[in-house]
Amino acid sequence: MRIGLMVSRQGPSGLWAVTCDACTMLAAAELNARGGVRDREIAVVLGDAGTTGAEAAFNASRLVEIDAVDAVVGMHASNLRAAIARGLAGRVPYVYAPMYEGGEQNRHVLPIGATDEELLGLAIPTLMERRRAQKYFLFGNDYVWPRRAALSAGRIVAAHGGRVVGASLVPFGSDDYDETFARIRRTGADAVVSLLLGEETVRFNRAFAAAGLSARVLRLGLAVDETVLYAGGAHAHENLYVPTTFLAAARAPRGDNFVELYRDSFGALAPPATVFGQSCYDAVHLLAGLAHAGRRADDGGLRHRFSRLAGRHPGRRALPPTLMAASAGVYLAEAQGLELKVLATG
Repeated sequence: MRIGLMVSRQGPSGLWAVTCDACTMLAAAELNARGGVRDREIAVVLGDAGTTGAEAAFNASRLVEIDAVDAVVGMHASNLRAAIARGLAGRVPYVYAPMYEGGEQNRHVLPIGATDEELLGLAIPTLMERRRAQKYFLFGNDYVWPRRAALSAGRIVAAHGGRVVGASLVPFGSDDYDETFARIRRTGADAVVSLLLGEETVRFNRAFAAAGLSARVLRLGLAVDETVLYAGGAHAHENLYVPTTFLAAARAPRGDNFVELYRDSFGALAPPATVFGQSCYDAVHLLAGLAHAGRRADDGGLRHRFSRLAGRHPGRRALPPTLMAASAGVYLAEAQGLELKVLATG
């Protein structure tokens, strides 16, 4: 059974590629040690989602036509998902692994990550209660995920009696934050909801701290993990809060086993096993479970079972109960130096 992994290996989300590769290969090795899938070894084919729709569609098609994969796991920005689905053209199952904006309607795509509604639904009320954050400024990159996430954030803030006092979406590569910081100061925002991707978050966090805002304005960062903290440096994250579905520090039994297996396999100096790599790990196990489930293990049988599952069980409800994300709640973590510490669960 050949599984293709589509991650962006350059651009803002390229910093997650190594962790995603490692966690995907870890899942395959774990399954192969148990005999593979119906006596077939799992092989991982590393693909590149690129940074544009054209690159993503072309490379996705190559995975099927040249590399002969039986399924694809995607861990990339939401603006590439439709292009990858177009390149795959329904020929193989496509599991979209990370947290995302919700609302995917393509029957050939199975998203398994938490939605912004779930993540912000815990984070915003908790910050209102514990940190008295009532006024929110929304800031992110200008593409589908931040646009949808900003709408979700606005609804949740309003539903809990707060106010959105400003919003700004900027193109990839923007690094002049002077006007944004001036608006945050003018509006008296208590918190900034950060909807930036990868390296974009790293630059913003450094500049935010350097501007002297981090001591008095909270940040609520989506799509933030320990990799982002390492890239930003220990002094860039004061009053930064992160909603997520997986934390190595959360001490959940399945999570502990995963982290221990990861460290045993790759050593103490490997990139951290974070929510983005963990989502790839779960996706591989999901695909293996589908391949085990029917009488046939060929790609036709896998596609049939995938289509039925995707149509009936949207979101994480599709995951077998043995996997971490299947029964996981949401954590709200506080950044402390280069670590994320659990503040609340829901």
